[in-house]
Amino acid sequence: MAETIVRKELREAFLEQGIQDINFFNGRLLTAGDLVTLQDAARRRDHQLGQAAGEGIVSGLEARLVADGSDGNPPVVAVSKGLAVNRLGQTVALAQDVEVKLAKEKPERSINGGLFQYCLPPQENGKPIPGKGAYLLVARPITEYKGLAPRRGLGQDARVEGCDRDLLQEGAQFRLVSMDVTTLAKLSVATRQELAQLLQSADAGGTAGTRTRNKLRNWLAHVCFGTEELSAWPRDPLARVAGEFFTAAVHSPLATYGAVDALRDQGLIDDCDVPLALILWTATGVKWVDRWAVRRRLRQRPITRRFPLLASDQLTAEMEALMQQFQEQVQEMQINLSLGLANFNAGEHFKYLPPAGLLPLAGSGGARGFNYDAFFVGMTTRQPIFIEGAQLRSLLREALDYPPIDTTGEVVVWLYIVRENAQASLSSAPLSSAPLSSAPPPQGYMVFASGHMPYRGEARYDVNRWDFGNFS
Repeated sequence: MAETIVRKELREAFLEQGIQDINFFNGRLLTAGDLVTLQDAARRRDHQLGQAAGEGIVSGLEARLVADGSDGNPPVVAVSKGLAVNRLGQTVALAQDVEVKLAKEKPERSINGGLFQYCLPPQENGKPIPGKGAYLLVARPITEYKGLAPRRGLGQDARVEGCDRDLLQEGAQFRLVSMDVTTLAKLSVATRQELAQLLQSADAGGTAGTRTRNKLRNWLAHVCFGTEELSAWPRDPLARVAGEFFTAAVHSPLATYGAVDALRDQGLIDDCDVPLALILWTATGVKWVDRWAVRRRLRQRPITRRFPLLASDQLTAEMEALMQQFQEQVQEMQINLSLGLANFNAGEHFKYLPPAGLLPLAGSGGARGFNYDAFFVGMTTRQPIFIEGAQLRSLLREALDYPPIDTTGEVVVWLYIVRENAQASLSSAPLSSAPLSSAPPPQGYMVFASGHMPYRGEARYDVNRWDFGNFS
């Protein structure tokens, strides 16, 4: 049912649904209801400030897998203490590190509500989790009553007439939300079918199973980033759909994008929820917990829905998370000793690469890393070339404005070796005059960047080094 629009004359006050506060005057009889109104007004103003600051994670609230559930017990995910702000401007605070059991059967439990009545969790009592598929771990604020306090009656001979609830304690609550890729209508049919096939094969063993789970993790993360949907914007940036307020088609179809917005449209999550991690749960347990697929820093939503991508803090935060997701997944691959990296091919394990990233290289000192010749097989690359470390941060920041690299595409990939890293890896060429004979060499790495980005390999006089320079 559509909300009724209020119509008034100029200079008339629109007070409907505004914040109500208490007007104090001498002789006023204060009641508990007045104090509750006072508390509610203060909290609503805090929520307005929270909305102005933006939504997302302020600090902490990092999820990691503790037990995968392969032993028949419920999987366990640890979440670090931290602070976040949801879309309503409410803070979701966790004062200590906790562990969350992902039980398939939800226990029957009554909710006593408290202050956040409009953020009560959906009634899921008795509804089991299938325990197979992709899930979002989300957090939301909750309050519960604690303790009892004596209650007196009114009048001159007021007596204690019993007790009532004493304190309202604020906290956080976690739940799992199923992400069914077949219901994500903004994805192409081919993408949904391929993801569904990968999900069905996610329990496979051996090299094929590892390859499937790696690619599934990367691809599902990009479903959350909205990579496929955003790729349509240059083709038709003037496309419009009807909005809720304007009756004409004035909103960009990319005012919302990605799996999280899709789940919100489906009513599976709401504005109270803060996504923390994407989880793959199979018949043999949880295979991975990917934080950066849905973890976002505090950011403001676009001020307009007509051209939301022209200057979007939200899109910048998405790209930052995209690059973090790749680096974290690669780092976990380095740690996985059963994963052979010498012949690792990006196209077999990743659907997308970030527009720029750092690829750890195998070193002579035994450092685990990748062979870049094998990594980029099937992709068009240019011979690696030296750049100065002074360019590294600006290159990575510039990449935030470019789309990801499709591993099946034809865009050239620039390859760079950072001079300082290569120089430090040579025992005969320390970075400084300080003795470094006892220090282990640093992890070697290569920078890759999308060919859409300006090429950084041109040598410049009095900037590049002779032994690590570029010559035409």
